[in-house]
Amino acid sequence: MHRAIRRMFDSGQVMAGKWFGMASGRGGPGGSDGKLGALNRRLLGYPNNHNYQIRGQRRIPSHRLAERWRVISSIYPKKLESFLDVGCCKGFFVLENAARPECKRSVGIDVVDSFVDTAREAGNYMNVVGAEFHSASLDDVAGRVEEFGGPFQVVQLINTYHYLFWGSNLNTKAYGDHRTIFSMFHAVTSSCFIFSSPLEVKVAPQEIRDRAAAAGNHEYHREAILDAAQDFFDVIELPALDTRNRRPLLLMVKRANGS
Repeated sequence: MHRAIRRMFDSGQVMAGKWFGMASGRGGPGGSDGKLGALNRRLLGYPNNHNYQIRGQRRIPSHRLAERWRVISSIYPKKLESFLDVGCCKGFFVLENAARPECKRSVGIDVVDSFVDTAREAGNYMNVVGAEFHSASLDDVAGRVEEFGGPFQVVQLINTYHYLFWGSNLNTKAYGDHRTIFSMFHAVTSSCFIFSSPLEVKVAPQEIRDRAAAAGNHEYHREAILDAAQDFFDVIELPALDTRNRRPLLLMVKRANGS
């Protein structure tokens, strides 16, 4: 294990993750507040693995999102000062981290405008100070990192790498090169990068399998991805987020001089 990470674990500087359970209440999503009800319906929409609800001043995630938060938040430094979520979707991680008093900047970006609008509305409804959401791509931030408040102590990419590489049905922009992608993450990260995504096409969503089949020969596989990552980061593999190990969880510590 990387020495810096070992020191974090040994000294107890890694924050224990929180656990949230789905709350039940009368009136369905949002109760009697029409505005909140509409917002909560959007928070339950696609994609389902980002679903949560707002109850008063609490964010109540689905079981799947709660478990994801529990695992990933346990990796964060105890003093998390700045955070960037690439592919933030509905903004749960950004809002949770913005609530930490030591976190000066908690930023989420996504290329799907409707996701950004929903995340921003959730933050505004709950009067969360310090959370920012932008309709922006990774290269937008890498090219103007200081304008977005970076570089960021912790950068996070969860279940999104395959879309950066191949594009998606919601946004066709595709980088198509691992070193290009990891060089941009190196530019926006000041300390560490948390990564979890399929490393093989065969376990990626169907739309990615279709794009890969149309491309023919390609370099989307575990060895190529990790080789590129290790040019810029020291890579530590942690227990996967899923029981079948389809989405490995990697903690990447920034190298001072990425190649």
